[in-house]
Amino acid sequence: MSTNNMSKIGTLTVLALSIAACTSNPNSHSPFEISSEMSGKTETTAERQARIKAAQEARLKAEAEAKAEAERVAREKAEQERLAKEAEAKRLAEEAEKARLAQEEADRIAAEKAEQERLAQEQAERERQEQLAREAEEAEKARLAQEEADRIAAEKAEQERQEQLAREAEAKRLAEEEARKAREAKIADLTKKAQDVGLTAEQTTNYANANADKSDADAKAALDAIVKENRDNKIADLAKKATDAGLPQTQAENYAKAQTDATDAEAKAALDKLVADRQAVKDDLKQKALDAGLSDEQIQNYVAENIDETGQVAQAALNEIVKQNNRVKELVRLAIDAGLSQDVADSLANNNKQATDEAFKTIVNAEKAKQAQEQANALKGEYANNPKNELVNKNFISSSSSRNSFTSADRNHQVIYNLPYSVVVGDYQGAVEYNNQNGQIFTDNRSTNIEVKGLKTAVDALPNEGRATYSGLAFNGTIGLERKQTTDSWGYPSYEYVDVVKNGKLSYTVDFAKRVGFGRITGLGDDIVLDQGSVIDAGISSTAKQSYRSGNYQLSFYGPTAEEVAGKVSFGNKDTVGFGGTRGEITK
Repeated sequence: MSTNNMSKIGTLTVLALSIAACTSNPNSHSPFEISSEMSGKTETTAERQARIKAAQEARLKAEAEAKAEAERVAREKAEQERLAKEAEAKRLAEEAEKARLAQEEADRIAAEKAEQERLAQEQAERERQEQLAREAEEAEKARLAQEEADRIAAEKAEQERQEQLAREAEAKRLAEEEARKAREAKIADLTKKAQDVGLTAEQTTNYANANADKSDADAKAALDAIVKENRDNKIADLAKKATDAGLPQTQAENYAKAQTDATDAEAKAALDKLVADRQAVKDDLKQKALDAGLSDEQIQNYVAENIDETGQVAQAALNEIVKQNNRVKELVRLAIDAGLSQDVADSLANNNKQATDEAFKTIVNAEKAKQAQEQANALKGEYANNPKNELVNKNFISSSSSRNSFTSADRNHQVIYNLPYSVVVGDYQGAVEYNNQNGQIFTDNRSTNIEVKGLKTAVDALPNEGRATYSGLAFNGTIGLERKQTTDSWGYPSYEYVDVVKNGKLSYTVDFAKRVGFGRITGLGDDIVLDQGSVIDAGISSTAKQSYRSGNYQLSFYGPTAEEVAGKVSFGNKDTVGFGGTRGEITK
């Protein structure tokens, strides 16, 4: 862009900006206004508006001219840049064409050089192939010559080999003929030796043929082995015949060894005598055992155990059996007198022949206790397997609410107290309110039933003197909460509250001499007093009191000799409390 153009753009721009500044501010004074004021003339409104309009039109015209000038300058600049780019592009194209032509010339020269090299290589390959052909022709001639030489040498070698084979075959034939004659001579010798020691014809033939090619020492060892095997087989056969005839193993083996060199008839006669002698001993022992009163089984065992013993040893064994039989009879009498059946008495006596009277009485008492326990379990039925000497609660339907020590519950549940010879089962259904700390019942609207099952003591088995106290547990169907500690999966202690049956303590004293009993239950609220009652038919019944309430109780004795008591307390004609206990020492 020229300097004149730049000067024109600058002047127009300044003039346009000055006019814009004057028209944008109504309070400002244009140059014309200043001139008017300075001349002392007053400008009218119409003149002023005309002046402003003229100024605005001048401004717009100046702006349009400035814009047009700027666009012209820009176009001139763009054209100059375009021409410069076209000149540069033309220069680059000319340089590229020069480079292309130079490359084409270089490629042509390289192609000519490559063609010359290819032709040279083809000429060299033709010369190499011609050389290889000449060498192959010479090698083939040499190979044919070598093959002919090898054929002649092979024919000569084969002829020599055949001659050598013929010589070796003749030598082998002569050696085999000599060996055959020697083998036949040795077989004849071995046959005679085998016949001399008593081998069978088949054994002789087999032995001679099998050892004809062995050394004399090996052949002799083989013959000795056959002789020993024949002797062992005969001993085994004789021993089997003896055991089949009833002789014991040791006697049968001794007989067989003694008859090894005997004829078959001699061996049979010897066996028949041994069998007859043994039968005579057996008959004698059997008669003595029969005379001594032994049972058939004892006779059979006695004879079998003593047939090979001396008469003195056999008689001592018989005396010991008779002594043991007498002892068994005494023990059986003791067991039957103690109340055991004949079969059980026989079994205990036979299994404990060496026991003293006192030791056997202990065994009998243990058996009686076992039978009593089995009988008690059968009478207890489904409750027999419950844990013993603790209260077990079985919930069927249960709902309850508690506040502090007060609980209101509606349950259908069962409380079980299992003792060795008896079980007390309490069935409770319905609503009840109670103190969950001590088990005291406030209101009881339940339907209840308390039943005792087990082995009742026979009337004549009750003690007749002394007094004893029974101790155990009691329940009234109330349930409390107990905090129990457990361990979580990480090994840390944790706590939970579980339902537990509120249990009371029974203490009941029986005077067997006076035939009366009385006691008390604690731990279920106010003490329950069990008034004195009389023993009637292995049981006691009397009145019971708990604070202001009155009722009654009844119990029975359980176990072979009144080892336990078990029963229930009723208030308001309702089974309320179940209890049981085991007897302490009877004091006189």
